[in-house]
Amino acid sequence: MDPKKEQWLNEVMNSLDGKSPAEPNPFLFAKIKRKIESPDASDGQVLIGRRALALAFAALALLLSLNILAISELNQQETTSIAETTSRDDYSYSLVFQDNLNIYEDETGPTF
Repeated sequence: MDPKKEQWLNEVMNSLDGKSPAEPNPFLFAKIKRKIESPDASDGQVLIGRRALALAFAALALLLSLNILAISELNQQETTSIAETTSRDDYSYSLVFQDNLNIYEDETGPTF
């Protein structure tokens, strides 16, 4: 092995000589123990009151009913639009058909 690499390796390996080991906070264990034993430890759970829960359900029901109302209104408008279009087309077809039947009544010829 190259002497420079070996010297660098020894420096790295001995770099922690003389350093003191890390020491935790002396009160850390007591804090952890107190949190575990406390009666109000919720383990990350959040409690929701009845009033807030009732308001959330009411808002959800209102939103759901408004969506159903909007969808039914759109469906009704589409149905009405289709019915109007169909009746207009039927009427125009009947006019064309009647005009074609009446072409012989007028001797001058068909009028457009």
